[in-house]
Amino acid sequence: MQRYKTITCIIPSGHALELLERLRSEQGVTSAYAHHARDVASHAGGGGQTIADESEVVTVLVAAEDADRLFEFLHQAAGIGTPEGGLIFMERMLAARASPAPEA
Repeated sequence: MQRYKTITCIIPSGHALELLERLRSEQGVTSAYAHHARDVASHAGGGGQTIADESEVVTVLVAAEDADRLFEFLHQAAGIGTPEGGLIFMERMLAARASPAPEA
């Protein structure tokens, strides 16, 4: 039975489409999607003021044997680890199944 992992990146708004394109063109990954998100945080020293930032969430389903390599690719391609670069995490999937694409 094929094992899978999910890699999730939360990145600054405006970068998800480029990241998805790089995944497809450079790594051959098509099992990924992105959506918009908004995060809210308290501003340090702002007198309790809250700030809402726009973000994008990129989620990628990968075969377990490719997960570490693709995690490293995403970490670098998304700029994770740079100031305000976002975050990335990986989880194992309990179950996943490939479905054939409908015929045109």
